[in-house]
Amino acid sequence: MLDSALQVPGTRLKVGLDPVLGLVLPGVGDAISGAVSLSVLFLALQYRVPARILGRMVWNVSIDAGVGAIPVVGDIFDFTFKANELNFELLMLHRGDLPKHGTVIYWLTASLFLLLGLVAVAAPIGLVIWCVLWLRHGSF
Repeated sequence: MLDSALQVPGTRLKVGLDPVLGLVLPGVGDAISGAVSLSVLFLALQYRVPARILGRMVWNVSIDAGVGAIPVVGDIFDFTFKANELNFELLMLHRGDLPKHGTVIYWLTASLFLLLGLVAVAAPIGLVIWCVLWLRHGSF
């Protein structure tokens, strides 16, 4: 739904909610999209995806959130970069690659990647809020 919900009539181009939310609700739309993108990471943990694949998934979400938070440029980028589709493909390719009971190292690494994902989604939104407040008040 976030990346390819609707096909543009007469083309092969598909548009999802991610770029639309970012365009209509700057900052808030990106936060919503980022939060939903992170939910796929929790699903990846349930499917026992290897930590290195979780890292790639976090990277995709980070790129999407970071560039997507830039006004106008980020919205155009969101139309072309399909982070959620990439992550879903990674999830389907690597689900169940590990045994049901993970090692301590796996859970520590996975927790670190999830924390990095949360920061990657929250940081651009915080930066946009800071910029708006700075512009309204002149300085901090």
